[in-house]
Amino acid sequence: MVCDLGSELLVSRLLLTKEINSSGAYQVRLCYNGTWTTVLVDDHFPVSEDNSLLFSRALGNQLWVSLVEKAYAKLHGSFNSMGGGHAYQGMADLTGAPCERIGFQDAGAEQKVDTEMV
Repeated sequence: MVCDLGSELLVSRLLLTKEINSSGAYQVRLCYNGTWTTVLVDDHFPVSEDNSLLFSRALGNQLWVSLVEKAYAKLHGSFNSMGGGHAYQGMADLTGAPCERIGFQDAGAEQKVDTEMV
């Protein structure tokens, strides 16, 4: 899967450290509680007994996925504290844009889903 131009632009805005470095320290920028915050993370990631990443898995050698995930976990306290959220919350943290959840499932007898809107 190749990133489109919009995805590349988003990733370049999130990663303040643009090159792999020998110190293993990277700055990642996330929008946390409505404020852009710079998070310093290292390149040591949790792995299983067979040395595969425990959480996110990028295609190929994409380091940015694990860096952004680690920064997100650091902002929220731990990798375990990230479970159970909603995609729109993550989108707000990644883009800085206001996001909301719109339910398109059966709304019950009182409210019909507008299929034209969907």
